[in-house]
Amino acid sequence: MSIINTDQLYDLTLLRGCQISPDGTRIVYTSEQIDRKTDKKYTHIWSVATDGKTDPVQLTYGKQNDTQPVWSPDGQYIAFVSNRLEEKQAQIFILPINGGEARPITDLKGRIGGLFWSPDSQQIAFTFRPLSEAQLALLEDKENKKQGQTCYHYTRIFYKLDGEGFFNGMRWQIGVLNIKDKKVRFITEAKEEDDFYPTWSVDGQKIYFVSNRREEADLQAWMQDIYCYDLVEDTLSCLPAPDGVKGNLSMSPSGKYIAYLGNTHLGEWYRNTNVFLLDLESPDLQVRNLTAKSQYDFEALTLNDTTGLPATNSPIWSQNEQALIVQYSNHGNTGILYLTIEDEQIQPVFNKEGVAAHISMDKGENLIAFHYSTLTNPGQIVTLDIKQNLKQLTKVNEEWMKEIDLGKVETVWFEGKAGNQVQGWIVYPPGFDPEKKYPSILEIHGGPLLQYGATFMHEFFYLAAQGYVVYYCNPRGGKGYGEDHAGAIINRWGTADYEDVMSFADLMAEKAFIDTERMGITGGSYGGYLTCWTVGHTHRFKAAVTQRCVSNLVSMWGSSDMNWKCQHLVGTSGAAPFQDLEHYWNMSPMKYVANVKTPTLVIHSEKDYRCALEQGEQFFIALKKLRVDTELVIFPDESHGLSRGGRMDRRVARLEHIKRWFDKYLQE
Repeated sequence: MSIINTDQLYDLTLLRGCQISPDGTRIVYTSEQIDRKTDKKYTHIWSVATDGKTDPVQLTYGKQNDTQPVWSPDGQYIAFVSNRLEEKQAQIFILPINGGEARPITDLKGRIGGLFWSPDSQQIAFTFRPLSEAQLALLEDKENKKQGQTCYHYTRIFYKLDGEGFFNGMRWQIGVLNIKDKKVRFITEAKEEDDFYPTWSVDGQKIYFVSNRREEADLQAWMQDIYCYDLVEDTLSCLPAPDGVKGNLSMSPSGKYIAYLGNTHLGEWYRNTNVFLLDLESPDLQVRNLTAKSQYDFEALTLNDTTGLPATNSPIWSQNEQALIVQYSNHGNTGILYLTIEDEQIQPVFNKEGVAAHISMDKGENLIAFHYSTLTNPGQIVTLDIKQNLKQLTKVNEEWMKEIDLGKVETVWFEGKAGNQVQGWIVYPPGFDPEKKYPSILEIHGGPLLQYGATFMHEFFYLAAQGYVVYYCNPRGGKGYGEDHAGAIINRWGTADYEDVMSFADLMAEKAFIDTERMGITGGSYGGYLTCWTVGHTHRFKAAVTQRCVSNLVSMWGSSDMNWKCQHLVGTSGAAPFQDLEHYWNMSPMKYVANVKTPTLVIHSEKDYRCALEQGEQFFIALKKLRVDTELVIFPDESHGLSRGGRMDRRVARLEHIKRWFDKYLQE
């Protein structure tokens, strides 16, 4: 057998967007592959029968990206978004399921978001951010098109977003598309606020959505409301509901309720996401938190480096409106629960080790379809029936992975310094010999309000294949282990989190097969922060790689795309650095950089708007000034998400730089 290498990133077929047909007979999903010659990603739509008797069928072809396939409620069409007509401008298409070519039904200039069919299958609500007048003018002006826009002019705090860049001044609005005549009616403006999560009333005459239209909304990111637009009366109203974060609206079959996800702890981002119920027929539009007593977080939180950021599902209604099917994250897994409305009880539907995503259910409630990934499998399309029988319908990546020795992965629990329990994982090199001494690498996750878990991490297997024991855990400060665990570092970054990762390093150092003179550390984003923090507080690691790091919380406050809520993420009760400078500085790795002796590679992306490039630059320049061995690797045109969604040759180069640095200091 062979070992995994960077070339396998090109071999990976990634599945997303799983949705079961209303009658439960077929599932549509997307499959992404990489063109080795151009490093371009192409995504196509596939279909597979739920009886598992036939192989999956490819529905779309070509050098384009066909994404977000959604069944019409009558099961006759699939709507999707595609850039097949123009690479830089996608449109909405519909594909007749009983035969015929996919045809475009929009001619828009801007970015198309999610698609939401009306109950009668005659209309599609969608989110859309149009091009600005200046951008449209450039498209029409051939002479000045290459020069680009003269300047950007902003009056709001939230003016850029990682992965998207600087905004053009336009916001996400909601459009309604008529399938027959292809006419689009925009029911909200695109200049003042962002509108998300449209959901239809049962009679198709109203659309409910989420928006923050409060005064100085950018300074109150958690003050979201549910709005109702009456398509017949052409009126907009705000529904009374508790202040707080809201999203993932889901209308009940009769139209009596809206279920949604959110929390009411203003600015306290470490709190669990709960499931709420809005009663549209009650006199005062009563809202009830159905999961207030639960310890679980009802969103997707488990990180991976293959299928992108975790995808959170909207609640799914039972036809009798007595229960919801909901997603939850706990102890490194993302599973499925059955939540009863009346007594607010939860029962596990799917709680196996792994991550369930893109969940849907047929109208007859016989099958639940979802994307399922595990520690050793990047993901397959599966179904779960009412008898809890799990059926795998796809077999992507399985042939070449049979020839790969990934090595063994072990789950461990250990005690932290405060007597707390921490979950971690150890990846052993292929052909591991317990009688030998191995170099090791401690990996730290980003967020911090996320979790590592039982899902495929190519990077960890790759480093293990190079002869390293790789270990990672979920220290306090992350989610998936209750609010006390997540809130332990609020207002005190670099304390409980640092203690937990060091406790894991202590545990590993006690193992006979670990060479304590060859221990390394790395992490990205918040993991980059904790890497910088660690090398400033201990010399036990012989090499470090800090990726897309946070090094200075003072300057991050004004340079991040999250500058409008950084102070709440850190936990300084809303105070800005100029109001509480000492506290921000005390939590910043740059304060302790003079203590660093560990050779440290700094990796950053040029267009990282989450943790700006200056964060990595500061740490690199300081280390150079201190004569500590260091290098700076910058990836052009890449965003914060390089490791999981960047151009493939750059992802490969990133891994090779990490390997090179650790090999230099940790290999004999």
